[in-house]
Amino acid sequence: MQMSNGVCMLYATKTRLCASLVSGFALLLSSLSFAAEISFGHISSLSNPASADSAKALRAGIQLAFDAANADGGVSGNTLKLVLKDDSLDAKKMVDLATELAADADIVGLVAFLNTAGLSTLAGADFFGKNGIALVAPFQGNQNIVEAANVFPFRSGYNAEIAAILKEAKATFKQNIAIVHYNVAFGPPVTKAAIEQATASKVPVVATLEIDAKPGGNLAGSIDRAIAELRLKKPEAILIIAAGKPSSDFVAAIRKSEIGTTQLYGMSVIVPEALVVSTGEKAARGLVLSQATPYPFAATSQLVGQYHRALRELAPNQPRSFSGLEGFIAGKLVIAGLRKAGARPSRQSFTSAMNSLGNYDLGGPRVSYGSQARSGWGGVELVIFGRDGKLVR
Repeated sequence: MQMSNGVCMLYATKTRLCASLVSGFALLLSSLSFAAEISFGHISSLSNPASADSAKALRAGIQLAFDAANADGGVSGNTLKLVLKDDSLDAKKMVDLATELAADADIVGLVAFLNTAGLSTLAGADFFGKNGIALVAPFQGNQNIVEAANVFPFRSGYNAEIAAILKEAKATFKQNIAIVHYNVAFGPPVTKAAIEQATASKVPVVATLEIDAKPGGNLAGSIDRAIAELRLKKPEAILIIAAGKPSSDFVAAIRKSEIGTTQLYGMSVIVPEALVVSTGEKAARGLVLSQATPYPFAATSQLVGQYHRALRELAPNQPRSFSGLEGFIAGKLVIAGLRKAGARPSRQSFTSAMNSLGNYDLGGPRVSYGSQARSGWGGVELVIFGRDGKLVR
């Protein structure tokens, strides 16, 4: 039986259409089978007042970056999930929780851990190298931590922050300083480094005083004792190496004392918005903070513009903050690694991707990650509390 040319053409057209539909359906099924939920673990503490402010903003920033990626179709069709753990700012508990996360096959990587003592223990044991798992952008500036295997830093080191503060103190003709530090987390090691740097910079340290931030400790009594000693020493400036409630309680108390006009310096671990809420605008005014992340309040770079846009579209009630931007950056770095890790990223492919990211532009700030060396953006900003509790560059 013979078909006319018209019938043949119609048959051929229908055949091609059917084949196209089958091919497209197969492609859709294939893409759906590849799509998955990719989980990253985060450890910080909302339960400990010394870290609660930083942890809250940091977590919100990471989630914002993940939400923005998910709203745009995910990464290679995969959605991102943040798995949150609270270590009470306890070193052993961080190690235990990190071990749990590493044992979970669904965890592809780790992001933005916050706890100096815990991170020091993990780095010293080569935890990230031995477990073949990446830690992206820890809230940390200690060199022994950020230089550990499979750790990919963003923030500048604490040493760089201390150097910037000491330089400013000398430039404004401060003849000496006192150091007030809490006795947990990064407090003791950073204080030791600060004393060494001050000695090298020829800025005399007239007093080094400890405030008790341990759970169940006598925070108020230790602050009173520190202020009593400061009244005797009369330093020209005070460097505060503390965060959270211990730092804000000290600022509030010193401002009410007879040496309340002494110049105060703080580090990036102090969350500015939380400090103003705790102490009031007047007490915060004049305090200079070093910041290890870019200025988050003005869109002076593509990166900060992306942060502002994500806040407007996805979290309009979330305030702009340094820790929030830092979390957002950590999330962006995770996404950059995932884009190089293939359609079905594994722990191994993600870690390899991060190690080959190279000189990566985040939209202004750059990082450099390779198998031999990994470095963050390297910048430090100094800001000061002005009127109405606003930070001025």
